[in-house]
Amino acid sequence: MLEHYPDGAVVVELRDRKALDAEGESMGHCVGSHARAVAEKRARVYSYRDEQNVPWATWEIGRHGRLIDLEGPRNTAIGIWYLATPLENPEAWRRSRVARERVLAFLLRTEGPAWTNLVRHPGLP
Repeated sequence: MLEHYPDGAVVVELRDRKALDAEGESMGHCVGSHARAVAEKRARVYSYRDEQNVPWATWEIGRHGRLIDLEGPRNTAIGIWYLATPLENPEAWRRSRVARERVLAFLLRTEGPAWTNLVRHPGLP
C-alpha cells in the first residue's frame, strides 16, 4: 500500500500478472496486457481503491515518469463515470469525483514529471 486515506481508501501498486489481470477484470479494461512492461520494469501500474477494496482508477507510469495511461471503470475518464447521473446515484458520483481528486494529488506528490502530460491526457475530463 503506497497511500492510505482516513476513510479507508488506498493506492496500491500492481506488481504482477495476477494483480493486473484481477484489476482488468474488475475495471473492465485491458491493464492485464501491461504485465510484460511491469515485469521488465518499463512501467509501474497503480490502482486507487475505496475502503471496500473496489478499484475506481488505474494508471500507468512509464520508465521516465510519464503518465502513459489513466482509466476509470470500463475505460472511462476518471471522475466522470457517474457524472451524467449524479441524481440517480449520488454516492457513486461522489466517490468517482473523490477518486479523481486523490489520483491527481498522488501523481503530483509522487511523479512530478508525469504532470506535464496530464493536461492533455484523455483519461481526464
